Amino acid sequence: MWKNLINNWCINNYGLTIPYIVGKEIIGGNDISIKNLLLEIDEDDEKYIISRCDELEEYIIGIHKPEYPPLSLLKNFGSLYIYDKSEELDNFESFDSLCEFLIENYNQYIIAKTYSKNYDTKEWETL
Repeated sequence: MWKNLINNWCINNYGLTIPYIVGKEIIGGNDISIKNLLLEIDEDDEKYIISRCDELEEYIIGIHKPEYPPLSLLKNFGSLYIYDKSEELDNFESFDSLCEFLIENYNQYIIAKTYSKNYDTKEWETL
């Protein structure tokens, strides 16, 4: 389900937050964790981008866009490529350390079932 969600959203947008993707999976009956989602993305045949959404002030997962640097220039862990202008994510040397960082930052919202960040208020809300 997450593949269709990301691919359909990214036709006209850049990506979705990790809590949103996990929340949609959970609501759809797939009890998935951040780690499991990232593992599935890492092992997928398609290439996905994790980047920083400045408007939401959060990391998002999407597909490669023409305005991004070529994939060959981006750091990656399997099929998950990092495009982070702040270079915060570039500092991670392993997939596991990246996962730990994202879990630390986003698991609290998944536990609280606040999967969506409001664009205007910047508050996390239920779907």
